[in-house]
Amino acid sequence: MQNNQASIHSLLVPKIISNTQENKNKEN
Repeated sequence: MQNNQASIHSLLVPKIISNTQENKNKEN
C-alpha cells in the first residue's frame, strides 16, 4: 500500500509541476 502510494505520487508530482509551468507561460 505504501509503495503504491509512492508510485502514484511520483506520477502526479511531475504532472502538477508541468501544469503550473504551462499556466505561467500562458500568463506571460
